[in-house]
Amino acid sequence: MNDTRVFIQTYGCRMNACDTEIICAILRNAGFTLVHHPEKADVAILNCCSVREDGHIAALDKVRKLKQFNRSIKTVLCGCFAKLVDSGFLRSNPNIDAVVTPESYREMPETLSRLEAGDVGFIVSNEISDDLYQEILPSEYLNIPNRAIILGKGCNQKCAYCIEPYTRGAERYVNLDTVMANLDVLFHRHEGGIVTLVGHMVDRYMCAGVNFATLLREVAKECERHNAWVKYLSSHPMTYSDEVLSAVSDCDNIMRVVHLPVQSGSNEVLNRMRRGYTIEQYLETIKRVRAICPDMNIVTDIMVGFCGETDSDFRQSVELIEQFRPGEVNVYAFSMRSNTYAHRAYIDDVTEDIKRERMQIAVETASRIRREYMQSELGISQKFMSGAMSGINRREFSNIYNRTYSQRSGLRDCGENLIVEGRLSLENNLFTVDI
Repeated sequence: MNDTRVFIQTYGCRMNACDTEIICAILRNAGFTLVHHPEKADVAILNCCSVREDGHIAALDKVRKLKQFNRSIKTVLCGCFAKLVDSGFLRSNPNIDAVVTPESYREMPETLSRLEAGDVGFIVSNEISDDLYQEILPSEYLNIPNRAIILGKGCNQKCAYCIEPYTRGAERYVNLDTVMANLDVLFHRHEGGIVTLVGHMVDRYMCAGVNFATLLREVAKECERHNAWVKYLSSHPMTYSDEVLSAVSDCDNIMRVVHLPVQSGSNEVLNRMRRGYTIEQYLETIKRVRAICPDMNIVTDIMVGFCGETDSDFRQSVELIEQFRPGEVNVYAFSMRSNTYAHRAYIDDVTEDIKRERMQIAVETASRIRREYMQSELGISQKFMSGAMSGINRREFSNIYNRTYSQRSGLRDCGENLIVEGRLSLENNLFTVDI
């Protein structure tokens, strides 16, 4: 048994959260002790995102505070952001003791041993690996009902703004047996909950002759046996197929929510982004989704301030979400990342002030549409799956989800001035909620 105590904190997407599970399993199998509080740790691992700048800024600030609290603590930076780090970065950030890239997590125990021996200021990078860690099953470090399973890593789309093809590589996928083995581990611990299938473009899944629609049906069937729901992210407007939609329509425990990022309402901007579709094609996909699954909650993304975006381009984005009225809109400002096509070919010519102004307009529009969407649910009863339960008789709940992934936080106020009262059903781990 190793006496080294390890704390790990995750920044960014569900992919990084899944990687945290892999790291924890590797360290636990090597005899390290995992702790949930940094003040109890000898080593702190920061699993950091590369997609937007705020992810690594928050991690670096965390490292600074950890070192202020305990100068002897060793710090490791990992995650997709680690692929962007070089020796110059380490010299500029002396609070970082080591860096481990996503392909090198099997070397994490050796990395911690090197730190314990006094070696600092090094990068562990296995550039030739495309390791998916298929045989490594989830640890119990994040033992919560809502769990994610990685279907694959990498992306071949290569949108102009996106760093993921550089940090995660080309698309590759785990096999169906690996997915089912992960499910077996999750359900051995607890019934119910929500299983999220994660990939950069899940609908392009293909492994050993099994496509995403087939895999989705198999996962849904197994989850049904354990009173669990299934969701997946993310999808692409041009690869989200009728076969997948049919699986969603046929299986009651597949959540009626799809993440279909549009990014912009301007065809000119979409072309510069290299998204691979026009607004007209995107709206045809939305029409097809709603024809097959009328109750589908469509979640989309809007990026403001991409290179060359004019006021007219931005207005088209606002008009687009007004037109097709998604249930949820994630709004964010463009952040130039190195090693992207945009970094090589374009100029980040929209000022930060304009980005903030457009962000505010888009967020206000999205919030209004969201409120209207939620108000349409007033006066009905729905089934909700709990994200966490505590208290006497486990009657207090938080982070609950209905089948269209409308989240309700807390017991009384769900954040949009809607009052909910929950009754814990004795079967299937579900709440009946009057809205």
